[in-house]
Amino acid sequence: MASVAALTMLKRVLVVSLAILFLLPLGHATDGNFTSPPWVFNAHSSGGCPGGTNCPTIVNGNLNTTMIDTQTCNYCSGEPFNSNVYQGNMDWCNCIPSTLSYTVYSIVGTFNRLSYSSSTHDYTLETSFHFYMPTAVNGTQVCNNQVVHITNAHWMDIEIFYSGRTGTQYIGCSGTSPANINWRQVINQTLPGQNFHLSGFDIIGSYQNALYYQGLPSTTVGYLSGVEIGVEGFGISNLSVIWYDYGLG
Repeated sequence: MASVAALTMLKRVLVVSLAILFLLPLGHATDGNFTSPPWVFNAHSSGGCPGGTNCPTIVNGNLNTTMIDTQTCNYCSGEPFNSNVYQGNMDWCNCIPSTLSYTVYSIVGTFNRLSYSSSTHDYTLETSFHFYMPTAVNGTQVCNNQVVHITNAHWMDIEIFYSGRTGTQYIGCSGTSPANINWRQVINQTLPGQNFHLSGFDIIGSYQNALYYQGLPSTTVGYLSGVEIGVEGFGISNLSVIWYDYGLG
């Protein structure tokens, strides 16, 4: 009888252990630090990377996005104003992109420094998710407080901010070449010298939110094609962020 009781108890322990295991988050498809691919250095950098202006660096597996841009307006001379890494394809690829299978995202970082070179300035710390919609849609952007109607857009840019933006969720301005629409969410209001983190961000849920804000049917087909991590700004003498372990699963 003792052996039967012991066997019964063992079975119960195994059942509970398996239940707990299935409740834990699944392993990431790609995670850890930024030492190895699939990350590509800043495609927008002046002069190209490595070696160009504002190029990110990786030290001990940590991503350092540090930039200087003393311009006093957004792309006023056609120059880039960001430092970032990306994987997959973005709206500038002029292609029908392949699919990234990620659905959940996590990140840890430190906002190191921020200093301005002009009274006219702007900056963001952000992660962007680029969705491709095989069937073109119509939507809107909001640029300089003006609603801009966009037609035949195949791209949805979803941007989440850790600093540099106010509000919660809104439609922003993201350019018209190629035509795209967007949705933005403010995650944190991190100050220089502070850490920030994001855990278990629902990438597919954010796409559904974006469709809702754009007034599009929830059945609108789109798939994740690119992920971008970094900083942007103008009127900046120093903008620096360190990004540590990430998770894309």
